[in-house]
Amino acid sequence: MHQGGKSKILQIAAIAVLGICIALMVSLFIYLKIEQGQTIKLSPAKAESVEDPEEYAEDTDSVSEYSGTIEPFGVLADQTAAGAANKAKEKQQESMKEKEAKAEEEAKAEEEESADYLCSYSSERLMTEEDVRELQETAFTGLPEGKTAVQMVINELYARYGYQFENEEIQAYFDGKEWYQEIAERNADMNDVMAHMTAIERSNVEFLSEYNGEDE
Repeated sequence: MHQGGKSKILQIAAIAVLGICIALMVSLFIYLKIEQGQTIKLSPAKAESVEDPEEYAEDTDSVSEYSGTIEPFGVLADQTAAGAANKAKEKQQESMKEKEAKAEEEAKAEEEESADYLCSYSSERLMTEEDVRELQETAFTGLPEGKTAVQMVINELYARYGYQFENEEIQAYFDGKEWYQEIAERNADMNDVMAHMTAIERSNVEFLSEYNGEDE
C-alpha cells in the first residue's frame, strides 16, 4: 500500500477514536446530570394502586424536599434524664408525704396518751413554780375526793411504776387509766418504787411535796 494511503487511514482512525471518546464523555455527563436531578418515581405496581399518580408524585416530591431536622442524640438523652429526674422527685415527694402522715399519727397518739396523764412532763423535766401554779389554777375533773392536783401528780409519778395504793379511791382513779392498766405487775413497796424512779422524777416528788403535795 502506498505510504500516503496509510497515513490517511491512520488519520481517519484517530478521528473516529476521538469521536467515540467525546461521545462517551457527553453520555457520562448527561448521565450524571440525570442522576443529580432524579426525582422519586412510582414503580409500576405502586402507580396502579394510586388513583391519581400525579398527586402522589407531588406528595413524594414534598417529602423529598422536607427540610425538617431530627432531634440530635444529646437532646433525647437530656429529655430522658429529665424524665428520670421528675420520677425520682415524685417518689421523693410521696415518701415525704408518707413520713409526714406517719409523724402526724405518732404525734396524735402521743397527744392522746399525754391527755391521759395529769402532768405528762413530770417524768421528762424538772418542774417549776409556774407548773405548780398552773396545776393549782386548772379545774381537773374526776380526782379522788379531797385530793389536789399537786398531790395526784406525785401519786401519778408512783403509779407510773405500778405502785399499789392503799387508798381505794386513788387506786380506783389509776385503775381507770389505760397506761396504768398496761403495767403488768403492782408494787406496794414505796421504797422500791422510789429506787426505780429517775433522778428527775425523785426531784419532782420532793419539789411538789413542798406545796403540801403529800402522797396518798
